Amino acid sequence: MQQTDTPSPVAVGTPSSPAPHDRRSNSEARTATRSTERSALPSPHVQRRVTAKGQVTKPKQAQKRDARSTSKDKARKKSGNIGRTSSDAASHTLENSESASTRPAAQSYPFPTRPSMPTWYTSVSQQSLAQLDRRRPQELAAIDALKDCIRRCEQEGDKSKLTKEYNDLRNHIHKAEIKLDMDKVKAKKTRILTEMGLPRIFNKYADFPWDLKADAWYLYERWMNEDFEQDILRGIVTVKGKDRNGDRLDRAYTTKHPKDPKIIGNNGAVIGQWWPSQLCAVRDGVHGAPQGGIYGDKDRGAYSIVLSGGGYHDRDDGDTIEYSGTEGSNFEIKAATQSMITSAKLGNHIRVLRSSQLPKSNKYRPSCGLRYDGLYQIKSYKEVDLEKQMYRFHLERVPDQEPIRFEGVTMRPTVFEEEVYERCKGRIL
Repeated sequence: MQQTDTPSPVAVGTPSSPAPHDRRSNSEARTATRSTERSALPSPHVQRRVTAKGQVTKPKQAQKRDARSTSKDKARKKSGNIGRTSSDAASHTLENSESASTRPAAQSYPFPTRPSMPTWYTSVSQQSLAQLDRRRPQELAAIDALKDCIRRCEQEGDKSKLTKEYNDLRNHIHKAEIKLDMDKVKAKKTRILTEMGLPRIFNKYADFPWDLKADAWYLYERWMNEDFEQDILRGIVTVKGKDRNGDRLDRAYTTKHPKDPKIIGNNGAVIGQWWPSQLCAVRDGVHGAPQGGIYGDKDRGAYSIVLSGGGYHDRDDGDTIEYSGTEGSNFEIKAATQSMITSAKLGNHIRVLRSSQLPKSNKYRPSCGLRYDGLYQIKSYKEVDLEKQMYRFHLERVPDQEPIRFEGVTMRPTVFEEEVYERCKGRIL
């Protein structure tokens, strides 16, 4: 996936987001070297000469070398390495990476039920509900089947049969998100958003598998926000033709459903959440750059990163990642890389998305699109090229999260998402 330093779109009604900076080069990072101290005595190649006025000057070659030395000192100072030797500045292990100000507070229950129904729900008239009884659309029957499956799961005592019921319930939920033509009247008629519906799966005392709780809560939140559109490319204006850089967020959608990616933490995402394109992840506020791999702020740190192809010598072992920053030039560090260094120092948690553009040999690679795999933290980093200000970061997955959903019955994307992805291929950037 080609990544550029183009500004990220700003959702209408939200604060302006920082411009994304991405990783560009496919060249191999070189190990950084520092200039050794010069000898006090001039070498035969750097002979000082005296001008006609008696002023001591240096040959041009020596002047250029001094200019490079000054640039290196500036680069060291900017990245916090001034005064260190080459071995000191090359690697940074962060023993205390979580300060009191950035350490997350005690976690609350991740799937809360809202205390009251939204305005759109209470505004549905009895007349509208009565009209549904007369024509009985298929969505009502599908929701009834979903609720009946919830009941069977709650009552089934046989473990092998319960496993089958759970798998059936997964299918009901995943089909409901992308195949059911729901609206506010159907949602109220079926009572799917009340304690009789989806909350039965994810409430604090429910005994359902964690992935079912996460997916049911995500669907609940979408519908509670009156976001019933089942199109996986909802909120995206696509441009026909080979040049797809014109694809953009739909202003009407982002006005109704504003999302701010400039948030540290999950920002409403659930582990395993899937998107057909990176722009869709931007739409939902989980990433902030339509193409860039790093989205962050030089003062607050990185908010999210995307693991993808691109020629970098990254390493992905699931719970641990080696991730390269954005390549700079002429000893100038890129803002994206600086945001990663800031996160390393502050101990911020960073959202990590994996792309299907990762090498096929990577077992964590999603089959299509992008998948959210949770929060990670930078534990150490090292400089690998001084002139290009290239850094490599070692990230570890934050403990006490649910597993990455890359295999088994919890795997995302689901077969339904893969099917609809294939049908939409021509519209996906």
